[in-house]
Amino acid sequence: MDSTAHITAQDPLLDALCGYGLHCDPRQAGAGTYIEIALADASYLHVSGTTKDGTSARTLHCLDQHASWQAHVVNPFDNSHTTVYDSHGQALSYEDDTSAAASAIARFVHDHDNQVRIRERLNAIRARLTAADLPALHIRCSSRNANGNQTHDARSPGAMQTDVEICAANGDRVARVSCGREPTDTDNPTKALVLATAAADLGAHAPADLAFLLSLVSDRNR
Repeated sequence: MDSTAHITAQDPLLDALCGYGLHCDPRQAGAGTYIEIALADASYLHVSGTTKDGTSARTLHCLDQHASWQAHVVNPFDNSHTTVYDSHGQALSYEDDTSAAASAIARFVHDHDNQVRIRERLNAIRARLTAADLPALHIRCSSRNANGNQTHDARSPGAMQTDVEICAANGDRVARVSCGREPTDTDNPTKALVLATAAADLGAHAPADLAFLLSLVSDRNR
């Protein structure tokens, strides 16, 4: 007597899917039993199987009766189905079919959920840019001596403090970083000024740069 005759097909498949780090929920429906995996966008991936007698939507059938696995995504908003895996008619062994199904399902879930997270992150960035409604920005530097009088630039003799400002086109200051040249301010005032200027330049161009990169992503996904 075949020792596998009373082993259900679902358990080895569940073990394989869990081995890929997937959270699987065995379900009971009117058409039979299936495995459900929740996806990041509120849709679900359903796994069912067919037996040699043609019965569908079952995962609790015996191994010696297994014919194929099917996996498809169900969109809860319009009930549309997207096929992820279907070995119907391929005459694979149970072991090969289960291994191939688990691999295909895990790959799909990883890619799908990663794309959902990317879209959510991009949408959040767009929302922040829109809410900030920032004008065009530029950098303005000014230096002063110990008496508070303005000098030509940071390299001028007697220049003791330099302000690196991010400003709007009308001159309004959005942010400011001050770099001092007193011995107690920093061990390397020249380097500090270079870094402050580079950071301000990054900040001033960040909104336009982000908008440009988002437009490239949008064009690519059309």
